Amino acid sequence: MTGAKPYSDLTYELIRGAYDTHIHAAPDGYERCVNYQEAAEEALALGMRGLVFKDHHFPTAHICWLLNRVYPQLHCIGSLTISHSCGGFNAEAVLRAAAIGIRIVWFPTLETAHFQALFGQTDYLAHLRTGAAPLPLAVLDQQGRILPEVMAVLETIRQLDLALGLGHLSPKETAAVVRAARGIGVEKIKLSHAQSRLAPPPEQQQELARQGVYLCYTFLNCLPGLGNLQPQELADLIRKVGPERVVLNTDAGQTTAPRPAELMLMTIEALLGCGIQATDIATMIRTNPAALFG
Repeated sequence: MTGAKPYSDLTYELIRGAYDTHIHAAPDGYERCVNYQEAAEEALALGMRGLVFKDHHFPTAHICWLLNRVYPQLHCIGSLTISHSCGGFNAEAVLRAAAIGIRIVWFPTLETAHFQALFGQTDYLAHLRTGAAPLPLAVLDQQGRILPEVMAVLETIRQLDLALGLGHLSPKETAAVVRAARGIGVEKIKLSHAQSRLAPPPEQQQELARQGVYLCYTFLNCLPGLGNLQPQELADLIRKVGPERVVLNTDAGQTTAPRPAELMLMTIEALLGCGIQATDIATMIRTNPAALFG
């Protein structure tokens, strides 16, 4: 990102003050194209406001604590993913991670039956397969009811005013968890990868938006080799849900994709080219993330 500007002036204007609410960086359980320090410095160089760091297995709050002291102009946000490595649905792990600064709890990702069924053999996700496939972490019992340990985690999220990330749950699981979370007063909920095969169908996404869920879309699946989504299809999804309930992020960090700051620029430029208004993009990368994370 040096030399002649490869993007429009409007794209560079829009990225100032933006958040990227889903990135991966090294050190991590998998090889990444960028480390935490590089991701922070590249975001700062563009005038971005904040980053949410995600690890599929471990809390990221410790590194974010340091980044926020080295780069006080940037809001680096830690998270915890529910996984076997943190004891599964372990409310105590959430409580302790919140004490050191996490602001979002992601429900299981690689360790859901839904993810393993859809992407267990996908070539471009081969880097996520290390050793034997973990046993899926369930959220529902045989009668379709939320498990008690899942409710305990949701209650901890509510008490601490954390954001809930729905992870890679199935559409049925997603609907049940949102219903349970809303029922006890969880206010901040986001659905990741809403543009991918993991996500519920558009009609269910519209219903989730009506329930106050933020739908998180990424340009990642529009890149060669990382899915077959066309930019215009992504723009159409955003229009169906409405930008007031959409968050744009990158899910960057994979070695096969551009680095996070670069991918965010690509996202903005592409959506402008598809007719998404600049004011709506600002809502999706500034206003809505700030509502989720403060």
